Amino acid sequence: MARAEIGERANASSAMSNSSRKSARLAITKQHDIARIAIELMPSESQIPTASQDASRRFATGVALFYATLFGMTGTHLPFFTVWLKAVGIDAFWIGLITAVPPVTRFTALPLVTGLAERRQALRRAIIVTSFATAVGFCVLGTQHLPVLVFLIYALTCCLWTPMVPLTDAYALRGVKRYGLNYDPLRLWGSAAFILGALVCGMLLDFIAAQNLIWIIAGSAAIGAVASLALQPLDDAGTARPVTGGRQCVAARWRLHRNYRGICADPRKPRCLLHFCVDCLAASGI
Repeated sequence: MARAEIGERANASSAMSNSSRKSARLAITKQHDIARIAIELMPSESQIPTASQDASRRFATGVALFYATLFGMTGTHLPFFTVWLKAVGIDAFWIGLITAVPPVTRFTALPLVTGLAERRQALRRAIIVTSFATAVGFCVLGTQHLPVLVFLIYALTCCLWTPMVPLTDAYALRGVKRYGLNYDPLRLWGSAAFILGALVCGMLLDFIAAQNLIWIIAGSAAIGAVASLALQPLDDAGTARPVTGGRQCVAARWRLHRNYRGICADPRKPRCLLHFCVDCLAASGI
């Protein structure tokens, strides 16, 4: 009897142990199935949108678009503005005087505008204001043919037009540093648009009168003004180190030119040669 009871107890204990093991295995299997299904339903890391990636993408798109409109307008202005001046009857003396205005504003108005924008940490607002002022200035300029009025209106326009390039460079480089972007592809759009703008304006000259060239320039400036609204706020007024004035912006731009000289020596980066050529035009006479 004692042996039978011990055997029954052993069998019962073994059955309970087997049952507990089976329950544990079923629970583990169920947990694994739940985890596997959850993992399959989760999107991959590359598919998860983040606020930082979206902001970086919007910033890059806005800067590239504005660079394209800015230098596309410059590509129409540089070769054909003097053609328009001659077509509306302005003589050589006034043409020389008028075309000398942009270089003069580079060491007079440019440091004041860029310095004010840096001190107020308002690069984006300064770009928008100068873009719209430039578009309005060229539109008003197209209605005038008297040399004195053309000179005065053009001088006022250039006071706000010439700071746009260093302002845009400062804004772009600050965003590139913040978002960890590559400056080269952003700037490439400006280089390509400069060449495209000059070519398109040259082809249009066969179909329109030279007196109407100013409206192509004004239209390009208006497109740039609208594109400036796509620039994204950086919201870094409290973290960015202020620049003491516009001279630092000019010096930084020339340091960028010297850097391009070194980069262009590398045959593996031929695109930088195009960037350097356009930058030299922008710094010297645009």
